[in-house]
Amino acid sequence: MSSTLPSCATAVMPGMSIVTDSRLVRDAREGNVELILVNHPNDCPICEQATNCDLQHISMNYGTELPRYKEDKRAVNDFYFDPYTRVVLNRCIHCTRCVRFLNEHTQDFNLGMIGRGGLSEISTYMDELEVKTDYAQGAVQLCPVGNLNLSADADEYNEVADEMEAEA
Repeated sequence: MSSTLPSCATAVMPGMSIVTDSRLVRDAREGNVELILVNHPNDCPICEQATNCDLQHISMNYGTELPRYKEDKRAVNDFYFDPYTRVVLNRCIHCTRCVRFLNEHTQDFNLGMIGRGGLSEISTYMDELEVKTDYAQGAVQLCPVGNLNLSADADEYNEVADEMEAEA
């Protein structure tokens, strides 16, 4: 075949030959990493993830040295999806891990991807809605770029919730 196929959608066949280190595969990886990072800021020194960033490791291993994208990166306002979790969308790479976690594990469907293409962003579907779940910290830990942040009050809130749960 002359094109690359996604391994997650390709059935294994007897006698199949798989090449993972050809020039075509390297170019495809570089292009995908470049698209993922198109709106991600280059502020690694001040990022909460610092040197523990999976995205930084992927970029170093598979990314291109000189990106082709020269336009300004888009800027989006931060918001809180619950009283204690701030969402910094300027770092978001639209992996939707937080959305999938809340949908699948907590059955909370208020957070999702809205918009299309370059205008898409993670948001609550209506401005009045907030995500009502005790599992926001799980979504925070799943974020590969650290764009979900628990506020300082969140630790205090969690301690009070744990005390109330212990008393019950």
